[in-house]
Amino acid sequence: MKKQFLIVQAHWYFDTHFGEYQHRIGFPGNYLTESGPYVVINCHLFHPDFAQLALNCDLLILHMAYQPEIQQLILKRNLLKKPTLIEIADDMIALGPWVTSDHPLRHPMARQNLLNFGRQCEGIQFSSKKLKRKFKDLNSESRLFKNHVSAPPMTSRPKFPFRFGWGGSAGHFDDIKSIAPAIHQFCAEHAHAVFCFMGHKGTFDQLFDALPDSQKVYVQGGSIQDYYSFLSNLHVGLAPLKETAFNEARSDVKYIEYAAYGVAAVLADAPVYREHIKAQRSMMFHEPTDLLLLLNDFIKNPERLGDLTKKAHHYASVYRSPKEYGRRIPFYNLLLEGTTPALDLRNTFGTFTNAQAQIETMRFGQALYFKSKKEEALKLFSDLHKEFPEYYLAEFWFKKTSLELGHANMAGLLPTSSPSNIYSDLMFHHLAEYATSDNQYQYFLDQIQNPWRTLSLLAKKQGWNQDLAHRTLAYNPFDLEALTVLARILAKEKPSQDKRIVRRMLRRYYPEQERWIRRLG
Repeated sequence: MKKQFLIVQAHWYFDTHFGEYQHRIGFPGNYLTESGPYVVINCHLFHPDFAQLALNCDLLILHMAYQPEIQQLILKRNLLKKPTLIEIADDMIALGPWVTSDHPLRHPMARQNLLNFGRQCEGIQFSSKKLKRKFKDLNSESRLFKNHVSAPPMTSRPKFPFRFGWGGSAGHFDDIKSIAPAIHQFCAEHAHAVFCFMGHKGTFDQLFDALPDSQKVYVQGGSIQDYYSFLSNLHVGLAPLKETAFNEARSDVKYIEYAAYGVAAVLADAPVYREHIKAQRSMMFHEPTDLLLLLNDFIKNPERLGDLTKKAHHYASVYRSPKEYGRRIPFYNLLLEGTTPALDLRNTFGTFTNAQAQIETMRFGQALYFKSKKEEALKLFSDLHKEFPEYYLAEFWFKKTSLELGHANMAGLLPTSSPSNIYSDLMFHHLAEYATSDNQYQYFLDQIQNPWRTLSLLAKKQGWNQDLAHRTLAYNPFDLEALTVLARILAKEKPSQDKRIVRRMLRRYYPEQERWIRRLG
């Protein structure tokens, strides 16, 4: 097929071998390059070529992007009349306890950015029905694209030992812990049963160390291909899932992977799995005792296990194969309608490299910066900036850190004027905060392209008021500071439309703001 358009899938994953990256970025990108009218490049946000590629590609897909520079990128692409799409793959409002307190998605600024980008882009794509239901109001062009797996041919397993298992990250600790007693009891009752675990060693040792050595197998967490090798040896795969708001928004990928690799699935009674339970291509449990009964039934009736496995494998092979990634093509073509490809694809593709060394240096430099080791971080940013003058992310961090440490005058810290510099608004924002005169402050303010950023600076300088909060929300309806300013003012007033709107926004997108939600009635 003739390649007509360049798609860039932008992401912030440092490990590209694990499941979430491959399902949402790697596998779809490979299929669309092989079978669609596109060349697809997967590009990390820290890549030196990111800004240039993201600005000039025909379609930009932002994966869970919350970074502040994305605002300027979207505005620039709007001026170029180039479509931008954002993917929401997790419920950032209901993060689980395993997400650390310092994780960026815990910060209200990241949430309000992600929500506002969803409103400003030409469309949103989701990975689960619950996510689409929850966030579809952000954008009229929203689509659900499920995960898919390439199912190898069915292979028979020896009847014994009976291998059942589970694989997952430390974030699923509570899920697997909930069924650990049933696993122990089943192994105690069946000497030929072997529990197989792939994932976090600490979780395995804490929950399953007491199992006999002959009845447990530990496999260290690895790439998605390592996981598929792990599945190839199982008879039964377990899928516990506790009832949490975050879990409700997950995709059904664990079941699809079990089905594709010939593993009979025993699933928790969770909304994400009910389609497969209703279709009788999996078994369901409510309590650990139910799980124990189902495993015992598989031992007594191996033909039932075989029938379930075949039915699931057929479903995965026919309805959830990589060919289903083709469902994205009509949507992407709709967004690209009327677009004239602006790039020489051969030259663009030919100059793109993985730049892993620069990405890792940037990652390490930012880690030092946020640990308040700014002098060490500055040295890394400086070296990157000198070696790659058009690496504008490195320039931004070098100049921002220099400004904070007082190592240079203002004139030497102005951002490079270039169409590909999507960090200039951020730099002028920081310069305005450090301005030493009203004229200097006004000059920096005038250079900022994004009105929302200008208003946020004015609020810091002049103080918030009702008019400024309304003007801010006109550009970003999810600005938490502006919402709480209005909440503080409106809480003292009689019921009104404004009061109802602010309360609804806080309840829906910032439920942790209980104090203001209550005060608004």
